Amino acid sequence: MTAQTIGALSLAHAIHYAVLAVGLVGLVALLAPRFMPVRRPADEHELRVLALAGQISAGTLGQSGGSLATPDPVEPARADVVTGTLLPLAVISCAAAAAVHAAVGPEHFRERLVFGLFFAAASIAQLGWSWVMVLRPSRRLVAIAALGNAGVLTLWLVTRTVGLPFGLLPTPEPLGTWDAAGTVWELVVVAACVQMLQRLPRTAPSGTLHLARWVDWHRGVRAWTVVSVLLLAVLSLSGTGS
Repeated sequence: MTAQTIGALSLAHAIHYAVLAVGLVGLVALLAPRFMPVRRPADEHELRVLALAGQISAGTLGQSGGSLATPDPVEPARADVVTGTLLPLAVISCAAAAAVHAAVGPEHFRERLVFGLFFAAASIAQLGWSWVMVLRPSRRLVAIAALGNAGVLTLWLVTRTVGLPFGLLPTPEPLGTWDAAGTVWELVVVAACVQMLQRLPRTAPSGTLHLARWVDWHRGVRAWTVVSVLLLAVLSLSGTGS
């Protein structure tokens, strides 16, 4: 291996890991407010003040039936299945799949430039989608994620069964630990997005689609998030190849 090749590989590694680091740190920063505990009213007096403010805002103060009854300090209502289950599941899985593409990208740069560029683009696109879905989620973006990740999965299946035409990949590639994990995450993204498309009306009111707070995520999604982070850490530290 020539010094020029080694230098190109080092640059590819640096670019991929820089993209991954910036993207994941940014995603964590965007998600951080949703991990903060929800402040509860301190006492009965504060509850009554909040009830009074609500009546003033609604214009019902002094009307028949309006009262300052203290609301019951119940636990927060269970989050909607879209905002508390499907959307966070898709966001976390897409970010994890992006991390996989960033991790194995340098190895594919060594094979062919076009392969490396594809993995870099896939990583940036998946991280970017996760960012936007935290800030400004929309039904259109859900559809884009379903189609995009389905396309990547189809390409992956072709490379593992028949290879690629035009001499790009004459024989199928073996299944590796990294791409197996990435495939599972992408399957989850597609499944979650398809379910969201089925549940969201085409003319959903503004605010219908939003990412719930961590405490309102389904317990299975919270477990999936922890498992995904741990698995990425184990794969990275073990030096497992693609």
